[in-house]
Amino acid sequence: MSFDLLKGIFPIGGWVGPSAAGGGSPSFLENKYFELLKDSGINLMYGNTEHNGSPEVMRGLTLCDKYGISYLVNDSRFRTKDFSEAEGIAALNEYQKHSSFVGIAVHDEPFLRDMESLRLARQRHKKVFEKACFHTNLFPIYCDSAGITMRETHENSSYEEYVRYIETYIDCANPDHLSYDFYPFKGKENEVDPVYFENMEFIRAYAEKLKVPYWCFIQVTSWHKGVIRNTTEKEIRWQVFTSLAYGSKGINYFTFCTPIDCYAALFDEAMLDRKGRPTPSYYYVQNVNKRLIKIGKELLYAEHKAIIPPIKKVAPIESPIARTNCGILKNVCGDTCLTGIFEKDGEPLYFICNTDFEQSADYKMIFEKNVKLQNVETGEFYEGDAVSLCIPPADGVLLKIKHKEIENDG
Repeated sequence: MSFDLLKGIFPIGGWVGPSAAGGGSPSFLENKYFELLKDSGINLMYGNTEHNGSPEVMRGLTLCDKYGISYLVNDSRFRTKDFSEAEGIAALNEYQKHSSFVGIAVHDEPFLRDMESLRLARQRHKKVFEKACFHTNLFPIYCDSAGITMRETHENSSYEEYVRYIETYIDCANPDHLSYDFYPFKGKENEVDPVYFENMEFIRAYAEKLKVPYWCFIQVTSWHKGVIRNTTEKEIRWQVFTSLAYGSKGINYFTFCTPIDCYAALFDEAMLDRKGRPTPSYYYVQNVNKRLIKIGKELLYAEHKAIIPPIKKVAPIESPIARTNCGILKNVCGDTCLTGIFEKDGEPLYFICNTDFEQSADYKMIFEKNVKLQNVETGEFYEGDAVSLCIPPADGVLLKIKHKEIENDG
C-alpha cells in the first residue's frame, strides 16, 4: 500500500480533538484531555476551531507529541490565492518541528465550486505535499445539492451529480486516499439508512480504480438534533465492523469533543461533553477500539478481494466484487453475515460481520480442503474442511489461515 499515513498503524481518527476555550466550554488543550484521547484508542486527531498555524494549533501539536497521537492540522491557507509557495514551506517547517504532525486537512466537505482551490493547493504547494499528507473529506451521496452542484437551491442531489462531484475532486486534488462521511442512523434504534452500503460501494469502487485506500466516518453523535441522533454501542460497533468487511483502511469518529463553534447548539453530547467529561459514547468507542487496534493491524496491508453479502440485508448491497464463494472458500451459511475476503502475503483472511442487531448468527464456512484458521483477537484455532462459529449481534471476527502453530501475540 503506497499511502501509509501512520507507518504501519491502522488510522483511528477523532474529529474535533481537544479544542481551545469557547462557547461556554473551558480550554481542552490540557494534558488530561489528551490523555483521554489516547486512552480512547484514537491515534489521529483533527482540530475544529484551531486553524492556520495558530498558537492553539501549535499547543495541540505539542500535546500530541507527548501522548503519541498523530495530528492532521486544519490549514485552509493552502487553498487561497494569496498564500505563496514560500509561505507554505515556512508553515510546513514549523509544523515539522513536531513528531505528531502528519499532514494538512485542507478542506472538509468541499463544495463543487471549491474544487479549483484544491487544484491550486496541490500545484502551488507541491513541495509541501510531497512531504505531508493532503487530506480532504468528502460529502456523502444524495446530499444537499448546494454542496455538490453549482445550484443554489437545497434539495437532494442525484446519483449523476455525485459522480460529477467525485470525478471533479479526483481531477483537481489527485488524492492518495479517499475519505467520506455518511451517517446511517436517523430514526428508530438499529434502523439503517438504505443508502449506507450504496455510498460505501461507490467510494470503494473509486478507491479501487485509483489504487488508493479509503477512510470512512462513524456516527457517534448528532450534527443536527432532530435530523440525526446519537448512536448506541451496538450501532457504533456495527458501523466499524461493516466498514472493515467492506475494505475501509481508516476509521474516523464523529466526534470526540462536542463542537463549540457557531454550530454548537445543533449537536448532542459527543464522546466528551461540553465540560470535557466522558459520556457513555466515550466508553462505547473505547470498547470497540480495543478490538479495532488488533484487527486493523492485520487488515491494514491486506488486499481487499471480495465480499460475500448477507442473504438477509439490513440495507441493499450491490457490488461487482460480491461473490458466493472465493478461492478455497466454497460456500458460507449464515443469512445475516457480511464476509470480507482479503489476501495478505499470499494467504486469505476473512472478516465476518453479523449485520443483525438482535440475534446471534450461526455461521459456517465450507472449504475445498482441510484448513487451520486462527481467530486474530483470541488466538483460538479452528480446523477442518468446515468451520462453524456463533457470532453475536452486530459483532465480527477476523480469521486467518495458519500453516503452523504460533503463539497468541496478545
